[in-house]
Amino acid sequence: MANSFVHLRALGVRNCKLLKKIVVTEESGDGIRSQKSCFPALKILHLFKLPNLEKFYAGDHIECLFLEALKIKNCPKINTFVSNSTDKAVPEETNMISGARQPLFSNQKVTLPKLRILTLEICNSVIEIWDDYDTKDRGQQSAAAAGRSRSAIFQSLEFLRISKCGRLNKLLEANSSSSFENLTVLEVSDCERMEYLFTPSAAKTLVLLKKMGASKCQAMTEIIASSPEVDHDDKLLSFDNLELLVLESLPSLTSFYMGNCTLEFPKLSRVVVVGSCPELWSFCGQGTITTPKLRTFVRRTSRKRRWIRLDAWLRGC
Repeated sequence: MANSFVHLRALGVRNCKLLKKIVVTEESGDGIRSQKSCFPALKILHLFKLPNLEKFYAGDHIECLFLEALKIKNCPKINTFVSNSTDKAVPEETNMISGARQPLFSNQKVTLPKLRILTLEICNSVIEIWDDYDTKDRGQQSAAAAGRSRSAIFQSLEFLRISKCGRLNKLLEANSSSSFENLTVLEVSDCERMEYLFTPSAAKTLVLLKKMGASKCQAMTEIIASSPEVDHDDKLLSFDNLELLVLESLPSLTSFYMGNCTLEFPKLSRVVVVGSCPELWSFCGQGTITTPKLRTFVRRTSRKRRWIRLDAWLRGC
């Protein structure tokens, strides 16, 4: 049925209390499921206030070859974009014990080559946003196949906003090979379990990032993770196009990056700290930092604002 909407460019679904799926697969006469590519011209997809929505597509794989903007808001039960009838939901307790995770997007199930804008808000069942490929196949894929899967979802992504996803604790796994080469704006807020935004290897792919903001994430200790299991040999992290960094109400944040390397921000002109960040005393814990254009404004509370010496804050306010 979805294949009949060959010219549909925008689809919005909202306020449907009983809706669990948007698209289900159809079987041909020989019992083979069809409909791999649906809505072939779709560019915009908005899903709003769907309290029982569990997935967008009930099938094995979906291609939205022209989808550019995807917004999912107030869909508390959705935890995967695509899932067939044999996929079973994994309880949170099982996830924590076994390490099993069901991503919202899987490169083996979803193809979104032109996705530029992704917004997730109030999606409390999302535990993992994406994976490089299915965990069971990670040791079996060839290098070429792995390379093809790395950027299948992210290759065109420019704007990413994630808000009020209470079970999400990181954007990427530490061993992920995904890249964000076209990302220009990143906003993360009200994700109480979020520990960090990027690993060093993922941060190196942020070559076009201009604005980055993190707010009201109680568990966040760093923006770039420096945990021992993160493997990176290069001692330089350069954010070539970052102009604005906003940090707001991050009670556990201790530093932008605590690792031992050089941070370069050739275009960074503003760092805004809003609300309470009581543990934030230095910007770069063990390494050095280069910020030739930075003028720092810090507003600690709504009633008190002050300008401070740049070198003082970078090394410890």
